[in-house]
Amino acid sequence: MPAPAIALAGAAARNPRAARRVLLIVAALLGLWLVLLIGVLGAIFGIQPLQGGGYGPSKLAGAEIPPAYLKLYEQAGARYGIDPWILAAIGSIETAHGTSTAPGVRAGVNSYGCCAGPMQFSITAGATPAQGGRGGTWAGYAHAADRARLARPPAYPGRFTAPAFARANVYDSYDALYAAAAYFHALGAGPGLDERTYRALLSYKGTPPASIPYARHDYERARELERLAGRTVTAGAVAPAFGADMVRVAPAGAWLAAVPGAPGERCDRRILPNLVYLIRRYRLAVTDCYSTDPVHAAGGEHPLGLGADLVPGAGGSWELVDALAAAAEPVQDQPRPPFRWVGYDGDPNHGRGNHLHLSWQHAPAAFNTPAPWVLVAR
Repeated sequence: MPAPAIALAGAAARNPRAARRVLLIVAALLGLWLVLLIGVLGAIFGIQPLQGGGYGPSKLAGAEIPPAYLKLYEQAGARYGIDPWILAAIGSIETAHGTSTAPGVRAGVNSYGCCAGPMQFSITAGATPAQGGRGGTWAGYAHAADRARLARPPAYPGRFTAPAFARANVYDSYDALYAAAAYFHALGAGPGLDERTYRALLSYKGTPPASIPYARHDYERARELERLAGRTVTAGAVAPAFGADMVRVAPAGAWLAAVPGAPGERCDRRILPNLVYLIRRYRLAVTDCYSTDPVHAAGGEHPLGLGADLVPGAGGSWELVDALAAAAEPVQDQPRPPFRWVGYDGDPNHGRGNHLHLSWQHAPAAFNTPAPWVLVAR
């Protein structure tokens, strides 16, 4: 106990009438000391995502996610606007994507007596596959899969029949992954590995500062999985989060650059890192970028090389396009930076089954000329 508190306690012993007031002062001093301790721990360990380095490759770094499981991670993430790699990291570390034979993965609860299933949701009862888990955090998100856009696959790793009294089973991969995505969404996570997702992960893993080391480990595992999947771009490319860390970039060098993997397509080279990231992250194909074709508005972004028309690419889906559209424009006609306009559902000649259009913010520019500046994420 701090020395001032000891002195006050001695005074209270000599004067019982002052004891109550002294106890309140002591409690306040202890509370202040606890707040300062949490602040120091936060400064040491960092209540923010690692920017580089950190944990080395995990023991599972070389392991591949089962294809059917990867598809579930991506579909659940797309449905709730969550980065699939954070779900994959949880699944990897907690239960080796549901393949672990540890207690609580396919039956019962874990060694802490609290959590069950491939995503280790807390439950309070029903810890058998026949009962499917009840109570705890699971109770709030058990039916998240009811909102899935795609039907439940006929077969996938870790499939369990839902119990007669419920529509979901905590031990079932499909149910658990959708529940985890919904939970992350409720905690404020977004579609990329950014500070929003990291802070959500802090809460998913417990309460700071105790959860900080675990959250950092999982966050680095998510980044590692993303790198292993070959869907990241070089340093300085677009950050996954829209609306933060934006910069205006002036022209430098050649105006237009070829879009990798899109023969014949070019765009303003300043948006290329952003565009390449989105193509890889959401598995997109570019159908048009820079163009002076009259089919596009003369005053729009296509003649400036700052507008891109996007559809599902190899391994992609309209669900992933949906997720990008929702991230870029959560509310109709209110795009998030760096975007100037998002054309999708609700906009004529755009939308699911047609194409998604993204335009980047820029300074006024004449037809078929580079803009004096372009807003990009970095």
